[in-house]
Amino acid sequence: MRIYAVAALALLGLLFAWTPIAERIDLSLLDAQFSFLRKFEPKPAPDDIIVVGVDDRTFKEIPEPLGLWHEPLGRTLAKIAAAKPAAIGLDVTLPDRSFDNMRPGLDRLLMAGLVSARENGPFVVALTIDSRNNAARNIHLPFLAVLQEERLGIALFARDADGTVRRFSLAIPTEDGTFPTLVGRLCRAVQKKGCRDGFIDYALGQPFRYVPMIEVLKSNDAQYLEKLFKGRIVLIGETQRFSDRIAVPVNLAGWETTKYDAPGVVVHASALRTAMHGNPPEEVGKPFKIILVSLAALLFLMANWRLALITGGIAAAALIAGATFALHHGHVLDIGAALATLALAWAVRTAHDAWNARRERDRLRTEFAGFVSPAVLRGILKGEIRPGHLGERRSLAFIFADLRGSTAMTAQTTPEDAMTLLNRFHQAIGTAIHRHDGMLDNIRGDGVMAVFGAPKPLPEPMRKAWAAVEDMFRGLDRLNAELAREGKPLLTMVAGVAYGEAVVGHVGARDRFNYTAIGDAANVAARLQDQAKKKGVRVMVAGPAREKVPEAPLEAQGTLLIDGHEAVEGWGWR
Repeated sequence: MRIYAVAALALLGLLFAWTPIAERIDLSLLDAQFSFLRKFEPKPAPDDIIVVGVDDRTFKEIPEPLGLWHEPLGRTLAKIAAAKPAAIGLDVTLPDRSFDNMRPGLDRLLMAGLVSARENGPFVVALTIDSRNNAARNIHLPFLAVLQEERLGIALFARDADGTVRRFSLAIPTEDGTFPTLVGRLCRAVQKKGCRDGFIDYALGQPFRYVPMIEVLKSNDAQYLEKLFKGRIVLIGETQRFSDRIAVPVNLAGWETTKYDAPGVVVHASALRTAMHGNPPEEVGKPFKIILVSLAALLFLMANWRLALITGGIAAAALIAGATFALHHGHVLDIGAALATLALAWAVRTAHDAWNARRERDRLRTEFAGFVSPAVLRGILKGEIRPGHLGERRSLAFIFADLRGSTAMTAQTTPEDAMTLLNRFHQAIGTAIHRHDGMLDNIRGDGVMAVFGAPKPLPEPMRKAWAAVEDMFRGLDRLNAELAREGKPLLTMVAGVAYGEAVVGHVGARDRFNYTAIGDAANVAARLQDQAKKKGVRVMVAGPAREKVPEAPLEAQGTLLIDGHEAVEGWGWR
């Protein structure tokens, strides 16, 4: 049965593994792992990529719209090219038409910058995709003629289900085959071989810094520009806060405080650095996921839910730590389904234990309800009464009740009839005792002992006891009415009631004991029962108990001498 439960849990975990919820969990865990590694275990990488940012300052100092930045952009490209960078990547959309009719010579100024960048060495321009038709945006033919196809790269990233960019590609499938991305063109132009795509390693290298484009444009210090750009890959793109932003797990723009989105040019820089210097993390195969889920399902086999909780917590921590370690070494491990299976296995284990405990309580209630008082049984089932508990001192009320003339009655009838009659008697008075929260401590043939105030504490135990006494005699009256109709002798009962401090707890051996109360008041109540017979009253109450129920219709019986005890004031109820 247990092995079937484990198999069912594993199957549910595997089915969950291929749901969108599991994917979101895996992505969130991956982001958390990248953030942790970024903070505590960043990987070293050469600082050979620099960003030239088209920022707010640049937009402020160049009054024309970006589409008319032919001259500033051309001059910037020329200055960067003169500084001998290793490569230039332009993540700015080039115009799709001529604007010479607005200002003659604009096209020529931009073309001059494109030519300078091309002649310096590797130069790639972003080819943007129109989201309306998934087609590449046009570039003005003269500019395209300067660049030619081999200097164009698609500026596009695949987004996961939550819209976040975590992967990059060196080439993207097209109708005619594949077309290189901006990152793919630059990597292969600089490195020739060894470029790999996959997950962007957000723990690789230091955060990027940028130089404002307007600063490059205005600078006439060739040595300064050469110090910035020589031998490095220069990426030019927008760095404004609300333009060309991409959702990322970790923002590597060193000049920003926002965590979860970055300028597009920074994401290109992160992907390029991973392709050139990193080990793009790769997803571990599905068989390993199946193994993890199956192992997680074994949590159900723990002895109880507490052990399952501890073991499950340790297993979950180990999974997260292991996945983070694997990511640090270039492997993406999806553990969302395994964690969910651990949680499910613990929940099922807990529900199973709760069901078993409830079934055991029901069994105990059924089998032992007739052997102990309901109050004691409730205490046992709630764990309030357990073997080994030390005694507890409380103020309690005691009732001792006994049938008069029971010896003669049993001599005149068969044992079977006598037992039946006694059972009817005890049913009547036992019901009254339990109705008023009393504990039926024990039954001795035709007598009973009842305690009020234990195991359930009562604010006024004596009032409960007196109400029970009245109810006991009403129950006896109803029983006598039945006996009269049956033509049988009527029953007569006397009782003694006392109140005082006593100790409640277990009395007996380790393997056989009773939950009872011991105290002077219990002894007094037992003796008062005998005094009731002598005085001819139904109930005899001791002085301290009388004070707790002043409204009770009791008559003073004077001082009563009790064997083995000092005299007490007695009050009787006829």
